[in-house]
Amino acid sequence: MSTVFGETWGFTASSPIPEVEPTSLLDLKDTVSLEAWIKPEKQSPGGGRIIDKLVAGQSVGYMLDTYPNNSLRMITAHGILTYDAKLPVGEWSHVAGVFSASRGLFKLYLNGKEVADASAPELKPLILSKVPLRFGADSDGQNRFLGEIARASVYNDILTPEYIKSAAEEKDMFKMWANGCIGSWLFSEVKGRKLFENLIAGGPRIDTETPLTFAGKAEPPANPRMTLWYRQPAANWNQALPLGNGRLGAMVFGGVKKDLFQLNEDTLWSGRPHNYNKKNAYQYLPEIQKLLFEGKTSEATKLADREFMSDPLYQQAYQPLGDLLLSFPDHAEVKNYRRELEWSI
Repeated sequence: MSTVFGETWGFTASSPIPEVEPTSLLDLKDTVSLEAWIKPEKQSPGGGRIIDKLVAGQSVGYMLDTYPNNSLRMITAHGILTYDAKLPVGEWSHVAGVFSASRGLFKLYLNGKEVADASAPELKPLILSKVPLRFGADSDGQNRFLGEIARASVYNDILTPEYIKSAAEEKDMFKMWANGCIGSWLFSEVKGRKLFENLIAGGPRIDTETPLTFAGKAEPPANPRMTLWYRQPAANWNQALPLGNGRLGAMVFGGVKKDLFQLNEDTLWSGRPHNYNKKNAYQYLPEIQKLLFEGKTSEATKLADREFMSDPLYQQAYQPLGDLLLSFPDHAEVKNYRRELEWSI
């Protein structure tokens, strides 16, 4: 649609997802400001991602979106800041989120005005995220933004209230905060500029994840009763297939242009070596057995949890070793796709 922002890119539920590949420039630890001009349609209850560097479902990275519905939200490792913005459908809005752990700032702005503030003396720093920076979708390709984004910017410095107010009032497509702009990406063609161009010379460039065409229909495996198999790659962790040998593990997504292996190793966990044996636990075993034989399951469970189970009762958790991403950029069409995991007995 032609506006003062030029011919703008339309974000739909199935449009290609613009993204910037992981780069150290976007590995922010203390301060991040996110800014965008958006013209939303009616969003789903889950909202739509505007600028997203989060690992989907986690607070690893940073993100600005419209959750819930047409509201405004920013997420960092410190927490969640939300404003019931009621973003008007079919109208341009200037949105911004500012976070700085060292300066104790956590704010949301709408059309030049501060609308939410969770600033405090001590804020938890950002956690580095190795997923791509995406516009209009999360790292799993979900929570799609519906509407138009004219420009989106990421800064490693705070945006001042004065700048935010002037940017909203002037509606200047090329107005940027002078300090710390990592990227200011165009989603419109205006004044001779190209779609997806970064206004910061030499800054990170946008790529678009174009959906592949899956042709044909794969035949079932030879042993379908003992095989998990699918005709599409995994869209998220829950759909990935597990592999492992008891020490090393991986969740395999089965992508075509990009395949993700999320790795785990048994020495990488949140605790340290610890003796979990409960002192004198054996003394309570006869009483627990007696209660079970008498049908007093609830009482037996309570006694076992208190006196018989490990100390502490809840153990530490395994942590991810890392993500292995394999890229195959030349694939444009896929025929008879099938991924599978055969169970061995």
